[in-house]
Amino acid sequence: MQRKLIQAQHTHLATGLTIAVHRGDGNAAFEQLNIWKSAGCSLKPEIGYTAQTKPNKEMHIKAGQLKT
Repeated sequence: MQRKLIQAQHTHLATGLTIAVHRGDGNAAFEQLNIWKSAGCSLKPEIGYTAQTKPNKEMHIKAGQLKT
């Protein structure tokens, strides 16, 4: 998984392409977003799949706030 995160990060930084990721839970989502944000990736076009697995809407709100 870490290799894919790094590849997505480098590809995004080189091309500006949107990052689309399938993740397991909210904690993994925040870890990924924080890694990419600290690397200088733009999180605005990032797409996270499996958001429906977390019924806690507060986590979705917090993830959206990281992107601004």
